[in-house]
Amino acid sequence: MRIRDSSTRPRNEHKDLDYEPLLEGDLHVFVSNNSPLAVHDSLTMDQLVQHPFVFYNTNGSREIIQDLSNQYGKIKILCTSNNTDVIKKTVARGFANCFTKLPQFP
Repeated sequence: MRIRDSSTRPRNEHKDLDYEPLLEGDLHVFVSNNSPLAVHDSLTMDQLVQHPFVFYNTNGSREIIQDLSNQYGKIKILCTSNNTDVIKKTVARGFANCFTKLPQFP
């Protein structure tokens, strides 16, 4: 599975600024314990994209959505939110899955 790591060098919309990433992270998927996906030891992207997702409403999430859509076709998005409790409950109740990047600390 190839997913562009947008944390290594975000798109610079402000040409006057220079910046470096502070943390890098791996992409993880969260599913409900009751999800049919939860019984698998590993999952392919082809399996994942058949199910709806909820995303945190950020530029990084939009880049992940765009990258996945480019590689696997349209992604089923239930909703996006800035409220982490809404995202957690949506996943826990089995309405959608969630991709997120978890930072790697040195």
